[in-house]
Amino acid sequence: MVMQCWRTIAGDELTWRSLEGDYVVYAALSGHTHVLDILSGEVLRAILEGQHGSEALEEVVARFLEVPVGPELAATLKTVIDRLKSAGLIEEHPDCR
Repeated sequence: MVMQCWRTIAGDELTWRSLEGDYVVYAALSGHTHVLDILSGEVLRAILEGQHGSEALEEVVARFLEVPVGPELAATLKTVIDRLKSAGLIEEHPDCR
């Protein structure tokens, strides 16, 4: 698997809050408010806390869902990452280590 890294959109300031099992995120750059499911919110929070790499994010998801790391988990993470990218909340980090 090729390592990919993610970050929030450069120059954007995200304000977020966990609310009754969902995450509400305001993106200052776009002016949009997003409601994320709890798993997407946990992945975004991990990215905001500096866990940028796909392997680290897989570990976050595995711990949260209490499942082993594997192909199914990687597919779940890809779905979450695609959702966050489509919402304009994250982008690929150019300096992946």
